[in-house]
Amino acid sequence: MANSEPDVIFYNGKITTLDENHPEVMAIALTGGFVSAIGSDKEIHALAFCMRPWLRDPSCR
Repeated sequence: MANSEPDVIFYNGKITTLDENHPEVMAIALTGGFVSAIGSDKEIHALAFCMRPWLRDPSCR
């Protein structure tokens, strides 16, 4: 996962990647014009919420 808050998140999709370990994902995060994270909707939403202290989920690390 990324170390900074994503600029854009696309979710609830069917996204084909060139990653052999994750050929298809539901969500993708972009930071600075580059892919910073891929995964399920839940994983990528958690990334965004964990980066905002006022919305922080107690489960965030």
